[in-house]
Amino acid sequence: REGLEAQCKAFKDKTVALLRRVQAADAALVEAERGREESRAVQHGHRMRMRALYDLRLKDIEERQREFQASLIEEYETNASRLSPPEGQPGVRPSTALANSRQ
Repeated sequence: REGLEAQCKAFKDKTVALLRRVQAADAALVEAERGREESRAVQHGHRMRMRALYDLRLKDIEERQREFQASLIEEYETNASRLSPPEGQPGVRPSTALANSRQ
């Protein structure tokens, strides 16, 4: 009987040790999952910040492009009005003007 009690106690001690290891592994798994969730949250936050910075940069580039296009249009209109003949006077073809200047 004493031998059987000793075996039961040894079995109980092994079972308790095994349960402690399982609990420790579960706690480590929960901690790892918590760390993974925090990492995902940090990555998501970084991704959102980068997207916001990209959107701001894109908006800035688009604004500069609109300003540049407006300045080109303004410059074109200024040059076109300067090169066009005054109102009421017929225009002179460039080839005719060149021929007249040679005479």
